[in-house]
Amino acid sequence: EYIELREEVLSLKRFDKDGRLLKYVSPAVVERSRDFAAKLKDIESRQREAGHKGDRFEPNGLEKSALELEQSRRLFSKLAFDPKADLDADQAQFSNAFNRMMQVWWQLESDLSQWQQISQQTRQRELADKTSKTMQDLREVLQGGKLLREDLEPTLAKFRLATAKLAKQVAILNEKRRNLPPNAEAPPEQSERMLKWINRLAWKTKQLATFAREAHLALYDNGRSVRVVPSLNPYALEVYRGARDNAQPWLSIEAVLYGTPELLEGYPWPNIVAIRGHFNQAKDAYLDHANPKRSEHFAKAMKGFATAVRELAEEIEPLRNKLPLQERDDEVMKLTAYPSASHTDVEMQYNRNNPFLLTWIISLISVAALSLSFGFLRKPMFWIGVLVLLVAVSVITYGFALRILITGDSPVTNMFETMVFVAWCVGLLGLWFCLQPLFWPGLALAWRLAAFPFTPEERPLDATHGQVISSGKARLWSILMTVPRLALMGVVYWALVVVEYGEGKPLSIINLWPQTGLGGSTPSADALLTWAAAMCVLVFTMWYVARAGVALVLSLVMVPYSLVKLPLEEPLRQVMLRKSYVLAGALLTFMASILAYFAPILNKDVGWGMQPVLRNNFWLTVHVLSITAAYAPGALAWMLGNLSLGYYLFGDYREVSKPGGLTVRRGPKACSTLAGYVYKAMQVSVLLLVAGTLLGGLWADVSWGRFWSWDPKEVWSLIAILAFMVVLHGRYARWVGDFGFAAGAVLGLTAIAWAWYGVSYLMPEVGGRHSYGGGGGGGGQFWVISIMIINWWLVLAAGIRYMVETWRR
Repeated sequence: EYIELREEVLSLKRFDKDGRLLKYVSPAVVERSRDFAAKLKDIESRQREAGHKGDRFEPNGLEKSALELEQSRRLFSKLAFDPKADLDADQAQFSNAFNRMMQVWWQLESDLSQWQQISQQTRQRELADKTSKTMQDLREVLQGGKLLREDLEPTLAKFRLATAKLAKQVAILNEKRRNLPPNAEAPPEQSERMLKWINRLAWKTKQLATFAREAHLALYDNGRSVRVVPSLNPYALEVYRGARDNAQPWLSIEAVLYGTPELLEGYPWPNIVAIRGHFNQAKDAYLDHANPKRSEHFAKAMKGFATAVRELAEEIEPLRNKLPLQERDDEVMKLTAYPSASHTDVEMQYNRNNPFLLTWIISLISVAALSLSFGFLRKPMFWIGVLVLLVAVSVITYGFALRILITGDSPVTNMFETMVFVAWCVGLLGLWFCLQPLFWPGLALAWRLAAFPFTPEERPLDATHGQVISSGKARLWSILMTVPRLALMGVVYWALVVVEYGEGKPLSIINLWPQTGLGGSTPSADALLTWAAAMCVLVFTMWYVARAGVALVLSLVMVPYSLVKLPLEEPLRQVMLRKSYVLAGALLTFMASILAYFAPILNKDVGWGMQPVLRNNFWLTVHVLSITAAYAPGALAWMLGNLSLGYYLFGDYREVSKPGGLTVRRGPKACSTLAGYVYKAMQVSVLLLVAGTLLGGLWADVSWGRFWSWDPKEVWSLIAILAFMVVLHGRYARWVGDFGFAAGAVLGLTAIAWAWYGVSYLMPEVGGRHSYGGGGGGGGQFWVISIMIINWWLVLAAGIRYMVETWRR
């Protein structure tokens, strides 16, 4: 569509015969244009010249458009495939495999010649001789100038077949030599050298056969191919593959459509023929522009093509299980098994419904309704806002359920998922803290009934619980619940201490004894720290999970029973007084959802590539979920703190009379209530942060061999804990009042924001082993830092007014 490029360089018309502006050009025209090639050459020359001078080359408009067109042409050439085209420089996949094959041949050539001379079997000498001759033929083809696939492949196929037979024969000989008794006439050193030499020969011939196969397959796979059916390449399914190996467990569509019988040896050939027939029908239908039933014919052919591909894959599966593998990689076999016909239905449903787009829209409606509940129609608007927020949380739950079904991983593997998870948690927390007066009597009673009888856990019933159940019945419930609780404790112990997991040397999640170093008998200080933390986790988990599990089951009865037995007037009044909780939760759900969905630095793709450090679903679930869940109450405290700061800055201060006739000014009445709310949210955040940090230390010990190493992420998690702890403990020391809680909430979220976002995006070069979450914050850092600065200006402005208003001489 660039006019100068079309008319001056490519000598193309600007308009078609009907006067419409033309915007496209055939790749063939671009490739044949000498003027375009000259323009690119001139640009490259000027780029090199600028580089030699240390200057920066800035292309003009025409040059930019020429470079963009060349980039598009190169992309087209990478994606397109012509089996009769020459092998150009873009065939990196083939070049790598072929070069590795040649390197092994150069190492093997002299040994193979020596083997031909000493071998006493005609069959072995013939195989060695045939391999050498086919290599010579291959070299002659490579020296022929322009390299065509149809010229190279027959010779490469012969070489691959020869190397496979040679490797098999040498492997048999090697096995026989190992089982033969020592030759009494030959010196032991000579026999040992011969054994090592044949062993090396077997290893090298196996490598040669492997890389010959890889080079042959790479003729039809440039590394960007669509791979459609599982491969019968045994090397790709072995456990022990080299770090540089790119053996593919899938077969490319080019190999299926154009591969020779030699390439596809072992594959069900009738299925290959059926696929090619349907593909050609689809191609013919697509190109038949004059046919009025063109779309119907194309759709029918493509449906047949998809069915034929599936049938081929199903025929291949039992053949893969029969491959002669030294040690099969079960994980790769599992991941490359052809999926069921309905496998993509969940992902299609996820993409179609787009649940996380709906989340911020629904939560915005909730915010609007709850905001109106502070004005007119208070009760109806409040309950509408609560119900709509519950819908928003349900939609997030639905979205996460789909992502878990698609990936099989916990929904916190990247920054997008953690952001949405915080939106989910904070919405639930807002609802929970607001509606707590309704459900708390039943939940607290269920917790009490799950206590061990005749222990300090079995506290006397309070007045509220006494209205629901008698002491005798409560004791009976506790006795009955002892057996299931002990059983649950045993299950938790078995899962954490007895069950082994992991690859290689299996380990239990928690070890009952401190681990000693390699060759040592005394555990180190770090090992003792890890063991102490693990014991705390074990004891607490056995106690809490078992009791909470029993209480959860009991609450299904006790919560509705308490709602029926107890009067609702006071709980409903308390719920209405707690509107700030649910409004803050709705606001944060909206903010986190819209930020997650629209922030350009966050990747919303499903399974976009989880870092290896996260590939442990147990620790990922318990550690990352705990830490990320801790951010939600911290954010809730921050929002409530900002509401309080708004009151301090713009609200009406009150006069309070003191003994002795002294009158003092205090902050707005709402600030005292909000300070209590902030306090509750901070408590939950600290509890989850501490739990998550301890669990993270145990995961670090499993993954990296140490509990704590002052990694930046670890340091900032500790800073976040300390920030909240200072504010919470300051309450008892009378250092912190209501205003201090509001400012402390901002301080806590600042630490959380840096631990969560800053370490990964603003300091990835020192992010340590936890820098997998981001890297390169794009434009995001401006907004994050700006919001924090504005927030602290709000703290300062509210603090100045607070000091002025409450100052007394």
